[in-house]
Amino acid sequence: MRQAREHVRNTLEEAGREEWVDDAALAVSELVSNVVLHAGTDCELSVSVSWDSARVSVRDFSTALPVERHYGADATTGRGLTIVAQLSADFGVDPLGPDGKVVWFVVDDSSGDAAGSA
Repeated sequence: MRQAREHVRNTLEEAGREEWVDDAALAVSELVSNVVLHAGTDCELSVSVSWDSARVSVRDFSTALPVERHYGADATTGRGLTIVAQLSADFGVDPLGPDGKVVWFVVDDSSGDAAGSA
């Protein structure tokens, strides 16, 4: 997870988008954690930065699709996708059939607004 956070941080800093680093680093940590805990496969990380947004994608090789859970306030698990949703401008899952899936999120100047207003 540390390597994923560092890669996202370095890519965004090199692109001059330091304001997106914290949200993107936390969100990628959640996605990579999901791979470790639920998919149990290797994963591939990609970061694509444009002038107005960045898309971070985590591919794994499990066909099981993630599900956003809604646990109680006392739960110690099940908040990963909710956190990603709150930190990002958009997120989703692209199934790849028997080759796994890509879970992605986009950060931009509106990212984190939902978390900040909650």
